[in-house]
Amino acid sequence: MVFLVPVQGFLNTIHFMPSNLNSMDFEVILKKLSKALDEKYLLAADFSEHDQYFTLDGSDIFDLYQSQDNIKLAIGSLADDVQELKKHLSDPQREFTLVDIDRVANILTIISKLNHDLV
Repeated sequence: MVFLVPVQGFLNTIHFMPSNLNSMDFEVILKKLSKALDEKYLLAADFSEHDQYFTLDGSDIFDLYQSQDNIKLAIGSLADDVQELKKHLSDPQREFTLVDIDRVANILTIISKLNHDLV
């Protein structure tokens, strides 16, 4: 089962996209990703043992030249990410937020790491 749910009109609301990737390109990529997850990667991805993760707080992820002493780590929960994303299944009117994008990214990260045997 794939928990990436297309939200009507969401891709049209993205304001910052790399200039070489438009919303239609991104939609095709997401459809291919969804198919790959459904056919291959989710079958092998049991991340129940890897609930908590570290993430960089705020814009620190993009500031490569700052002192490592100033980097702030936050702790997230994959179980929480999944629970919050599943709310979109029962409420089609629920708006997709920027935090939801982060949640999807966190889940995709653990699926990738599990399939590469990195965790």
